Amino acid sequence: MNQLNQKDEIIAAFEGKECVYNESRRFSHVKVKSVTVDDWGITFELSYPSIYQASEGHEFMEYCEVPEDLNRTFEFSGAWEIASFHDDQVYIAYVGGRLNNSTKLLEAFKRKDPDLYDYY
Repeated sequence: MNQLNQKDEIIAAFEGKECVYNESRRFSHVKVKSVTVDDWGITFELSYPSIYQASEGHEFMEYCEVPEDLNRTFEFSGAWEIASFHDDQVYIAYVGGRLNNSTKLLEAFKRKDPDLYDYY
């Protein structure tokens, strides 16, 4: 697959979708507002449609409300050299972030499943 087609496929797979964003053992339900690609790399503009976040506890995920994040948008980005794309997820090295658009994972997050890693 040439790079242009790959970029178009990434945009189609993520733009406008609800996903689970994971960074530093914290999981958030996010919506991908936009995906921008250029010669440098890729940038996802994300927002929070839910006030819930999950963090890794001793034996299971712990969910909590984080209402101050609800109206906040943020960017998840990386150069092509450090970005990896696999099936339904994007991983950016050094940032340590992962964006996953798996329906099963998102449904598990929404029902506050304590075994979230079973769907990851």
